[in-house]
Amino acid sequence: MYTLSACLLFGTSALYHRGTWGRRGEAVLRRLDHANIFLIIAGTYTPLAVLLLPAGQQRILLSLVWGGATAGIAFRVFWINAPRWLYTLCYIALGWAAVFYLPDFAHTGGTAVVALIIVGGLLYTAGAAVYGLKRPDPSPTWSASTRSSIRSPSPRSPRTTQPSSWEPPDRRQPCPPQKACTVTRLSITAG
Repeated sequence: MYTLSACLLFGTSALYHRGTWGRRGEAVLRRLDHANIFLIIAGTYTPLAVLLLPAGQQRILLSLVWGGATAGIAFRVFWINAPRWLYTLCYIALGWAAVFYLPDFAHTGGTAVVALIIVGGLLYTAGAAVYGLKRPDPSPTWSASTRSSIRSPSPRSPRTTQPSSWEPPDRRQPCPPQKACTVTRLSITAG
């Protein structure tokens, strides 16, 4: 279950962020991309519950987590313009749903399992906070070596680079709008 949910999350996200899909296609992929976060949370808890909890507690935790994931998916699919803070809180709440089962995880899986769950949860929460607050801005502010623009080859200039007058911006500062600091797609043609 974990592997399937991870493949869906990363595959859908890669598809959404790598292509130009038009207005309708982008809207569908955006909904799927955001909904898959709920799937990865539930998919992560599934093997932990199955391997570490008694049958009765498994059912309760999995019902809670998968019910929350289903509600979260419906929420993200039908209210795509929901406030970021609201759905980020939903991600975090679902992610910490199993906190009440930590003693049971410790009893069956040991201290290392609980430590990894807690560290993973804290890192996940920190990432959700960065995402929700947009601070620090997680968008690609790359190092100077990757900031240069890659342009499609043209017949006149097979390898195009930045003009020699271009100086990389200070790494601590965002790229100025007048400079080309984004990576664009390469066009590869047979010929």
